[in-house]
Order: sequence, then structure tokens, then C-alpha cells
Amino acid sequence: LNAKEDVRVSVFNKLQDHNEVHRDELPKGLELCGFVGIRQSWVDSACDAITKYSTLELEEFLNFVKGYEARQDNFYKSTFEEADLDNSGTMEAGELAEMLQKLGIEPMSHVLDEVIREVDDGNGELEFKEFKHLMDLLVVREGFTSSEYDSYVELFNHLDPKKSGEISDEDIRTILKWLTCSLPEAVLQEILNETDADGSGTISQREYLRCLRKIRELE
Repeated sequence: LNAKEDVRVSVFNKLQDHNEVHRDELPKGLELCGFVGIRQSWVDSACDAITKYSTLELEEFLNFVKGYEARQDNFYKSTFEEADLDNSGTMEAGELAEMLQKLGIEPMSHVLDEVIREVDDGNGELEFKEFKHLMDLLVVREGFTSSEYDSYVELFNHLDPKKSGEISDEDIRTILKWLTCSLPEAVLQEILNETDADGSGTISQREYLRCLRKIRELE
């Protein structure tokens, strides 16, 4: 299995009940897989293409996520083509923020500038493959800069010495103390409850990063 599929299998295991995931859980499943700006119409059409039933087994869930991703890629492509007014196969890096807004993604400007520098070959224009790479980086890093992302992952690994891929809610609180988080306890608890969907008391690295992002947005 590749890393992407590993994540998707673990998301299925987190959300499953009797080895099936209910349709209503699919948007949450996609979010845990790292998708942002989830569109219900794509969820419905990707799910309808696989099953007429209200629950999905693992194989169906994996195919559903691929189907959703294909719809998203088509949308990226058509949005990119709209921005490519002269049909040159490229778009101006400066037009990117507006385009991302259409996709429901609003990274902080210093994050966006850094990612553009990372994927652009220096001509100030992005080809579709560079744009796609940029989208992947924004999603993987949960909208953080490269150095923030690396330091947060390092903190996570420090508290996960056995490399289980999960840390406890208490560990997160420890990290937040180190990061001098200023949110009130009730708000923090609500974010942790949302993040730990199955109430297991542990969260994965992806969920941990998402949790930090939500905290950052509220601070």
C-alpha cells in the first residue's frame, strides 16, 4: 500500500461500525483523508457511482475516495483553465490567491508565498502540474509553512516514541502548553472532541495537524 492508501484505510477503521461506514460519515472521512472544502454534490455522485446502499465496506470506501478525488481533480483542471486566459498552459502566480478562494482554500499569505517559491521554477507562472503539486503541499501541511509543519511533526514524533502513529489527548495538551496556546478550556475541549471522532482518546498525526490548524484559526 502506498502512504495515501494507508491513511485512507486507517480513516475507514476509525469511522467503521461492523466493518462498514455510513454515507453520512463520508464528508468527515474525506476531511480526515486530508481533503478540504468538501462538496456534498461530489460526495453524493461519487457514492452513488459505487453503491445504492447507505453503507460502504472498505473496498467501496477506497473507491469512493478515489472517485471524489477524480471529481476534485477535474474541478482543479477546469478552474486552472479558466485562469489561463491566453491558453498558454500556465497561470500567473499572482492570480493564485483568488483562485484558491474559489476552491474554499485560504492559506495565510506568507504560507502561499513560500509554497509558490517551492513549486515555481522561477518564471512567476505555474503550469498545471506545479499547481497540483502546490495544492498537495497545502493539504499535506494543513496550511502551515514548511518549517512550522516540520517542527509540529517533530513534536508529535517526540510524544510517539513507539511510532504508533497516534498520541493521546493529554499529549496534545502538553504540546499546546509548549506552544503557549491561549484558547479557553471549553473551546479547546470542543476542538479535541471534534478531532477525536471515535472517542478513543487518541488522535493520528493528520488529526493532530488539523487540530493545530483549527486552534491557529481561532487564536
